[in-house]
Amino acid sequence: MLNNRQSIPLIPMRFIFRADASKEIGSGHVMRSSVLAEEAISRGHETIYIGVISDLDWVSSRVVNLGFSSMFRNEREFVSNPLTDILILDSYEFPESSAFISEANWKYILNIADAVTPKYKSDASLLPSLDVQQNPTLGPKVLSGPDYILTRAGITKSQRIESEHEPLRVMAVGGGSDPYGFVKEITKVISDLGIAVELHSFTDEELLPSETVKICKHPIGPEFDYWANEVDLVLTTASTTSMEFIAREVPIGVVCAVDNQRDYYERLGKLGLVSQIGVLETSGEWQFNLNEIIDLLSDAGKRARLRDRTKGLIDLKGASRIIDFLEKAAK
Repeated sequence: MLNNRQSIPLIPMRFIFRADASKEIGSGHVMRSSVLAEEAISRGHETIYIGVISDLDWVSSRVVNLGFSSMFRNEREFVSNPLTDILILDSYEFPESSAFISEANWKYILNIADAVTPKYKSDASLLPSLDVQQNPTLGPKVLSGPDYILTRAGITKSQRIESEHEPLRVMAVGGGSDPYGFVKEITKVISDLGIAVELHSFTDEELLPSETVKICKHPIGPEFDYWANEVDLVLTTASTTSMEFIAREVPIGVVCAVDNQRDYYERLGKLGLVSQIGVLETSGEWQFNLNEIIDLLSDAGKRARLRDRTKGLIDLKGASRIIDFLEKAAK
Protein backbone atom coordinates (compact mmCIF):
# COMPACT_ATOMS: atom_id res chain seq x y z
CA MET A 1 0.00 0.00 0.00
CA LEU A 2 1.32 3.43 -0.91
CA ASN A 3 1.97 5.95 1.85
CA ASN A 4 1.40 9.70 1.42
CA ARG A 5 4.95 10.27 0.15
CA GLN A 6 4.71 7.63 -2.54
CA SER A 7 3.16 8.04 -5.95
CA ILE A 8 2.43 5.81 -8.90
CA PRO A 9 5.21 6.30 -11.47
CA LEU A 10 4.14 7.81 -14.77
CA ILE A 11 4.32 5.51 -17.78
CA PRO A 12 6.28 7.33 -20.50
CA MET A 13 4.35 7.92 -23.70
CA ARG A 14 5.64 6.84 -27.11
CA PHE A 15 5.01 8.71 -30.37
CA ILE A 16 4.41 6.45 -33.37
CA PHE A 17 4.50 8.04 -36.85
CA ARG A 18 2.99 6.25 -39.86
CA ALA A 19 3.60 7.78 -43.31
CA ASP A 20 5.02 6.86 -46.73
CA ALA A 21 6.75 8.81 -49.49
CA SER A 22 7.62 8.12 -53.13
CA LYS A 23 7.91 9.99 -56.41
CA GLU A 24 4.35 8.93 -57.22
CA ILE A 25 2.64 9.98 -53.98
CA GLY A 26 5.06 12.79 -53.11
CA SER A 27 6.86 13.63 -49.89
CA GLY A 28 4.13 15.60 -48.10
CA HIS A 29 2.91 12.86 -45.74
CA VAL A 30 6.40 12.11 -44.45
CA MET A 31 7.52 15.74 -44.31
CA ARG A 32 4.50 16.81 -42.25
CA SER A 33 4.95 13.89 -39.88
CA SER A 34 8.68 14.52 -39.60
CA VAL A 35 8.08 18.05 -38.31
CA LEU A 36 6.14 16.68 -35.34
CA ALA A 37 8.69 13.90 -34.87
CA GLU A 38 11.46 16.51 -34.81
CA GLU A 39 9.73 18.33 -31.95
CA ALA A 40 8.93 15.14 -30.00
CA ILE A 41 12.52 13.94 -30.34
CA SER A 42 13.85 17.30 -29.14
CA ARG A 43 11.81 16.82 -25.94
CA GLY A 44 13.29 13.39 -25.27
CA HIS A 45 10.25 11.28 -26.15
CA GLU A 46 10.63 7.80 -27.54
CA THR A 47 9.63 8.06 -31.19
CA ILE A 48 9.06 5.33 -33.76
CA TYR A 49 8.69 5.68 -37.53
CA ILE A 50 6.73 3.20 -39.63
CA GLY A 51 6.70 3.55 -43.39
CA VAL A 52 8.43 3.20 -46.75
CA ILE A 53 10.31 5.98 -48.54
CA SER A 54 11.06 5.10 -52.18
CA ASP A 55 13.39 6.90 -54.61
CA LEU A 56 13.57 10.12 -52.56
CA ASP A 57 17.04 10.00 -51.06
CA TRP A 58 16.85 13.45 -49.48
CA VAL A 59 13.62 12.51 -47.65
CA SER A 60 15.16 9.22 -46.49
CA SER A 61 18.21 11.10 -45.23
CA ARG A 62 16.07 13.53 -43.25
CA VAL A 63 14.08 10.75 -41.57
CA VAL A 64 17.11 8.58 -40.82
CA ASN A 65 18.99 11.50 -39.28
CA LEU A 66 16.15 12.84 -37.13
CA GLY A 67 16.93 10.41 -34.31
CA PHE A 68 13.99 7.99 -34.19
CA SER A 69 14.28 5.36 -31.45
CA SER A 70 13.21 2.64 -33.90
CA MET A 71 12.16 2.41 -37.55
CA PHE A 72 9.97 -0.19 -39.28
CA ARG A 73 9.05 -0.56 -42.95
CA ASN A 74 5.70 -2.19 -42.26
CA GLU A 75 3.10 -1.81 -39.50
CA ARG A 76 2.86 -5.62 -39.26
CA GLU A 77 6.38 -5.59 -37.79
CA PHE A 78 5.27 -3.34 -34.92
CA VAL A 79 3.26 -4.15 -31.79
CA SER A 80 1.46 -1.19 -30.25
CA ASN A 81 0.85 -0.58 -26.56
CA PRO A 82 -2.51 1.08 -25.86
CA LEU A 83 -1.23 2.29 -22.47
CA THR A 84 1.61 4.38 -23.90
CA ASP A 85 1.37 4.86 -27.66
CA ILE A 86 0.22 7.97 -29.49
CA LEU A 87 -0.34 7.33 -33.20
CA ILE A 88 0.27 10.18 -35.65
CA LEU A 89 -1.19 9.00 -38.94
CA ASP A 90 -0.66 10.74 -42.31
CA SER A 91 -1.88 8.44 -45.06
CA TYR A 92 -4.55 7.74 -47.65
CA GLU A 93 -3.81 4.02 -47.93
CA PHE A 94 -5.59 2.39 -44.99
CA PRO A 95 -9.21 1.24 -45.24
CA GLU A 96 -11.29 2.86 -42.53
CA SER A 97 -11.79 -0.59 -40.98
CA SER A 98 -8.04 -1.31 -40.75
CA ALA A 99 -7.05 -3.18 -37.59
CA PHE A 100 -3.84 -1.14 -37.34
CA ILE A 101 -5.71 2.13 -36.78
CA SER A 102 -8.30 0.63 -34.45
CA GLU A 103 -8.77 2.88 -31.41
CA ALA A 104 -8.29 -0.15 -29.16
CA ASN A 105 -4.60 -0.30 -30.14
CA TRP A 106 -3.71 3.23 -29.10
CA LYS A 107 -3.76 5.59 -26.16
CA TYR A 108 -4.47 8.48 -28.54
CA ILE A 109 -4.73 8.98 -32.32
CA LEU A 110 -3.96 12.17 -34.24
CA ASN A 111 -4.92 12.07 -37.91
CA ILE A 112 -3.14 14.57 -40.19
CA ALA A 113 -5.82 15.15 -42.82
CA ASP A 114 -6.65 17.06 -45.97
CA ALA A 115 -9.63 17.23 -48.30
CA VAL A 116 -9.20 13.70 -49.68
CA THR A 117 -8.06 11.84 -46.53
CA PRO A 118 -10.40 8.96 -45.58
CA LYS A 119 -12.57 9.65 -42.53
CA TYR A 120 -10.41 7.70 -40.09
CA LYS A 121 -11.65 7.42 -36.52
CA SER A 122 -9.35 9.44 -34.31
CA ASP A 123 -9.25 11.41 -31.09
CA ALA A 124 -8.15 14.54 -32.95
CA SER A 125 -7.35 15.68 -36.46
CA LEU A 126 -4.82 18.19 -37.71
CA LEU A 127 -5.87 20.15 -40.80
CA PRO A 128 -2.85 22.11 -42.08
CA SER A 129 -4.93 25.10 -43.14
CA LEU A 130 -4.51 28.84 -42.65
CA ASP A 131 -8.20 29.33 -41.89
CA VAL A 132 -9.76 27.77 -38.81
CA GLN A 133 -11.97 24.83 -39.72
CA GLN A 134 -14.17 22.49 -37.75
CA ASN A 135 -15.35 19.17 -39.20
CA PRO A 136 -17.19 16.74 -36.87
CA THR A 137 -16.45 13.79 -39.18
CA LEU A 138 -12.72 14.19 -38.46
CA GLY A 139 -12.98 13.60 -34.72
CA PRO A 140 -14.08 15.47 -31.60
CA LYS A 141 -11.12 17.86 -31.80
CA VAL A 142 -9.80 19.58 -34.94
CA LEU A 143 -6.59 21.61 -34.92
CA SER A 144 -6.40 24.14 -37.75
CA GLY A 145 -5.42 27.71 -38.50
CA PRO A 146 -2.09 29.59 -38.49
CA ASP A 147 -1.21 28.47 -34.95
CA TYR A 148 -0.98 24.84 -36.09
CA ILE A 149 0.93 25.14 -39.36
CA LEU A 150 3.85 22.70 -39.41
CA THR A 151 7.27 24.16 -40.19
CA ARG A 152 10.61 22.39 -39.99
CA ALA A 153 13.13 23.53 -37.40
CA GLY A 154 15.46 24.90 -40.11
CA ILE A 155 12.90 27.29 -41.59
CA THR A 156 13.48 31.01 -40.98
CA LYS A 157 11.86 34.22 -42.16
CA SER A 158 13.30 35.52 -45.40
CA GLN A 159 15.37 38.70 -45.10
CA ARG A 160 15.72 39.05 -48.86
CA ILE A 161 15.28 42.58 -50.27
CA GLU A 162 14.65 42.96 -53.99
CA SER A 163 17.28 44.90 -55.91
CA GLU A 164 16.51 47.20 -58.85
CA HIS A 165 20.03 46.59 -60.15
CA GLU A 166 19.81 42.79 -60.38
CA PRO A 167 17.49 40.51 -62.35
CA LEU A 168 14.50 39.15 -60.48
CA ARG A 169 15.50 35.94 -58.73
CA VAL A 170 12.78 33.27 -59.05
CA MET A 171 12.52 29.72 -57.72
CA ALA A 172 10.44 26.98 -59.36
CA VAL A 173 9.78 23.87 -57.28
CA GLY A 174 7.12 21.18 -57.64
CA GLY A 175 6.96 19.89 -54.07
CA GLY A 176 9.22 17.12 -52.85
CA SER A 177 9.15 14.99 -55.99
CA ASP A 178 7.42 16.95 -58.80
CA PRO A 179 5.68 13.87 -60.27
CA TYR A 180 3.70 15.98 -62.77
CA GLY A 181 6.62 17.81 -64.35
CA PHE A 182 5.58 21.28 -63.20
CA VAL A 183 9.10 22.69 -62.99
CA LYS A 184 10.06 21.69 -66.53
CA GLU A 185 6.83 23.18 -67.91
CA ILE A 186 6.97 26.46 -66.00
CA THR A 187 10.64 26.88 -66.92
CA LYS A 188 9.69 26.62 -70.60
CA VAL A 189 6.81 29.08 -70.14
CA ILE A 190 9.05 31.68 -68.49
CA SER A 191 11.75 31.20 -71.13
CA ASP A 192 9.18 31.81 -73.90
CA LEU A 193 7.94 35.03 -72.24
CA GLY A 194 11.28 36.71 -72.87
CA ILE A 195 11.39 38.40 -69.45
CA ALA A 196 14.94 38.58 -68.09
CA VAL A 197 15.02 36.75 -64.77
CA GLU A 198 17.34 34.43 -62.87
CA LEU A 199 15.38 31.20 -62.54
CA HIS A 200 16.37 28.54 -60.00
CA SER A 201 14.62 25.36 -61.15
CA PHE A 202 14.54 22.39 -58.77
CA THR A 203 14.18 19.33 -60.96
CA ASP A 204 15.90 16.15 -62.03
CA GLU A 205 14.74 16.61 -65.64
CA GLU A 206 16.73 18.11 -68.51
CA LEU A 207 15.98 21.78 -69.24
CA LEU A 208 16.44 23.65 -72.49
CA PRO A 209 18.68 26.74 -72.43
CA SER A 210 17.18 30.21 -72.83
CA GLU A 211 18.46 33.42 -74.43
CA THR A 212 16.71 35.73 -71.96
CA VAL A 213 16.46 33.68 -68.77
CA LYS A 214 19.44 32.63 -66.69
CA ILE A 215 18.42 29.08 -65.74
CA CYS A 216 20.12 27.59 -62.69
CA LYS A 217 19.18 23.93 -62.33
CA HIS A 218 19.30 22.30 -58.88
CA PRO A 219 18.57 18.70 -57.88
CA ILE A 220 15.58 18.28 -55.57
CA GLY A 221 17.14 18.04 -52.13
CA PRO A 222 19.47 19.77 -49.67
CA GLU A 223 20.04 23.00 -51.68
CA PHE A 224 16.36 23.85 -51.34
CA ASP A 225 16.56 25.46 -47.90
CA TYR A 226 19.41 27.78 -48.86
CA TRP A 227 17.76 29.13 -52.00
CA ALA A 228 14.31 29.36 -50.40
CA ASN A 229 15.41 32.50 -48.57
CA GLU A 230 17.52 33.88 -51.42
CA VAL A 231 14.81 34.45 -54.03
CA ASP A 232 12.30 37.23 -54.71
CA LEU A 233 9.47 35.01 -55.92
CA VAL A 234 8.53 31.33 -55.76
CA LEU A 235 6.40 29.34 -58.20
CA THR A 236 5.23 26.07 -56.69
CA THR A 237 2.40 23.61 -56.14
CA ALA A 238 -0.44 24.22 -53.67
CA SER A 239 0.99 21.64 -51.26
CA THR A 240 2.95 21.40 -48.02
CA THR A 241 5.74 23.26 -49.81
CA SER A 242 3.53 26.32 -50.38
CA MET A 243 2.87 26.58 -46.64
CA GLU A 244 6.61 26.63 -45.99
CA PHE A 245 7.05 29.62 -48.29
CA ILE A 246 4.15 31.47 -46.69
CA ALA A 247 5.85 30.82 -43.34
CA ARG A 248 9.10 32.22 -44.78
CA GLU A 249 7.12 35.29 -45.96
CA VAL A 250 8.21 34.92 -49.59
CA PRO A 251 5.70 35.93 -52.33
CA ILE A 252 4.44 32.89 -54.24
CA GLY A 253 2.44 31.83 -57.26
CA VAL A 254 0.81 28.40 -56.99
CA VAL A 255 -0.59 25.75 -59.29
CA CYS A 256 -3.00 22.90 -58.61
CA ALA A 257 -1.75 19.53 -59.87
CA VAL A 258 -4.04 17.00 -58.12
CA ASP A 259 -7.30 16.84 -56.18
CA ASN A 260 -5.68 16.97 -52.76
CA GLN A 261 -4.13 20.35 -53.69
CA ARG A 262 -7.38 21.93 -54.84
CA ASP A 263 -8.50 22.91 -51.34
CA TYR A 264 -5.20 24.73 -50.67
CA TYR A 265 -5.29 26.30 -54.13
CA GLU A 266 -8.77 27.76 -53.63
CA ARG A 267 -8.44 28.75 -49.97
CA LEU A 268 -5.03 30.40 -50.30
CA GLY A 269 -6.25 32.31 -53.34
CA LYS A 270 -9.39 33.56 -51.56
CA LEU A 271 -7.28 34.68 -48.60
CA GLY A 272 -5.14 36.71 -51.01
CA LEU A 273 -1.95 35.02 -49.82
CA VAL A 274 -0.90 33.60 -53.20
CA SER A 275 -1.30 34.24 -56.88
CA GLN A 276 -3.11 31.39 -58.69
CA ILE A 277 -1.13 30.69 -61.87
CA GLY A 278 -2.45 27.44 -63.29
CA VAL A 279 -3.90 23.95 -63.06
CA LEU A 280 -3.10 20.51 -64.46
CA GLU A 281 -6.03 19.41 -66.63
CA THR A 282 -7.40 15.87 -66.52
CA SER A 283 -5.86 15.42 -69.98
CA GLY A 284 -2.43 15.77 -68.38
CA GLU A 285 -1.79 19.18 -69.97
CA TRP A 286 -0.80 22.21 -67.92
CA GLN A 287 -3.09 25.23 -68.28
CA PHE A 288 -1.23 28.36 -67.13
CA ASN A 289 -2.58 31.87 -66.52
CA LEU A 290 0.02 33.74 -68.56
CA ASN A 291 -1.26 37.20 -67.59
CA GLU A 292 -0.92 36.36 -63.90
CA ILE A 293 2.58 34.97 -64.41
CA ILE A 294 3.64 38.07 -66.35
CA ASP A 295 2.25 40.32 -63.58
CA LEU A 296 4.16 38.38 -60.93
CA LEU A 297 7.41 38.63 -62.86
CA SER A 298 6.99 42.29 -63.86
CA ASP A 299 5.14 44.01 -61.00
CA ALA A 300 7.22 44.62 -57.86
CA GLY A 301 4.16 46.11 -56.16
CA LYS A 302 2.19 42.89 -56.63
CA ARG A 303 5.01 40.87 -55.11
CA ALA A 304 5.27 43.33 -52.20
CA ARG A 305 1.54 43.03 -51.48
CA LEU A 306 1.76 39.24 -51.37
CA ARG A 307 4.75 39.47 -49.06
CA ASP A 308 3.02 41.94 -46.74
CA ARG A 309 -0.06 39.73 -46.39
CA THR A 310 2.08 36.92 -44.98
CA LYS A 311 3.93 39.08 -42.45
CA GLY A 312 3.52 37.63 -38.95
CA LEU A 313 0.87 35.15 -40.09
CA ILE A 314 2.84 32.02 -39.10
CA ASP A 315 5.08 32.19 -36.03
CA LEU A 316 6.91 28.86 -36.69
CA LYS A 317 5.68 27.38 -33.37
CA GLY A 318 2.97 25.08 -34.74
CA ALA A 319 4.79 21.82 -34.03
CA SER A 320 5.48 22.87 -30.45
CA ARG A 321 1.79 23.66 -29.87
CA ILE A 322 0.70 20.31 -31.30
CA ILE A 323 3.11 18.27 -29.18
CA ASP A 324 2.00 20.33 -26.14
CA PHE A 325 -1.58 19.37 -27.01
CA LEU A 326 -0.76 15.68 -27.40
CA GLU A 327 1.22 15.54 -24.16
CA LYS A 328 -1.75 16.95 -22.23
CA ALA A 329 -4.46 15.04 -24.10
CA ALA A 330 -2.77 11.66 -23.67
CA LYS A 331 -2.08 11.92 -19.93
